[in-house]
Amino acid sequence: MSEIGNNSTNDTTAALLSGIGLFIPIAAGLGQMYNGDYLRGITFSVVQLVNVFLIFLFVGLITYPVVAIWAIFDAAKGSDAPLYNIVGQHL
Repeated sequence: MSEIGNNSTNDTTAALLSGIGLFIPIAAGLGQMYNGDYLRGITFSVVQLVNVFLIFLFVGLITYPVVAIWAIFDAAKGSDAPLYNIVGQHL
């Protein structure tokens, strides 16, 4: 298997780190922090903490998983590795 580029970060690792945010809200921005985007990572973590409190109003039941999945895709997209869509075109 050949590597797609000379990357300093790995998009899969970044996505998996952000995926921890599905279970631990404060960890939602770990993938962004891994990519070096600390402000975005902190923002995702804070938003998920707010969503935990919104669960008591039932709004968080929708917003929590949406933001968690958004963080995962954002972390994968934000790494130095190119992101390819399903037909193999560079996004």
